Amino acid sequence: MPLTRLAYAVFFLWGAFALTANLGETYLWGDEAETALLAQSALISGIPKALFNDQWIREDSPPTKNSAGVWIWNTWLSIYAAAASFKIFGASTFSARLPFALAGWLSLLLSLPVFKKITKDPFTAALGAALMATSVPYLLYMRQCHYYPLTALGALGLLYATWSIQEGRATGAV
Repeated sequence: MPLTRLAYAVFFLWGAFALTANLGETYLWGDEAETALLAQSALISGIPKALFNDQWIREDSPPTKNSAGVWIWNTWLSIYAAAASFKIFGASTFSARLPFALAGWLSLLLSLPVFKKITKDPFTAALGAALMATSVPYLLYMRQCHYYPLTALGALGLLYATWSIQEGRATGAV
């Protein structure tokens, strides 16, 4: 089905453009800024601390830190992804969002094989991937410096790995 592959390539390229266009043009909003500040804190102390530059990142309602001031509100993977980007590219809005936009882009790439497994039909799988690549809410969430893109990529990756293991392919275990 060359037409299906061509359509998927077009939507995948569109998704790449939509996820990265003007990535650093608007300010980080609340939760994104929280992740970025915790990333800067992790670069300094090695772990995300709720106290950054002598100010609390968030008040304790609900509790966000333990008695040592270590962040406990959510997982640290997104914090370390942003910290790695800051280490490589410097701290900016663009570098805060870049690893998450890349994870969102990879989830678009992984969506086609996962949808093929679900539907058993290349056209329907390509249509699902195209809908994903053109969904404005999906694209907005995948551009955020927060855990959403990593969750989408992880969920699709786990589904694909599970099916690969069930089919006896070694790539699933990786």
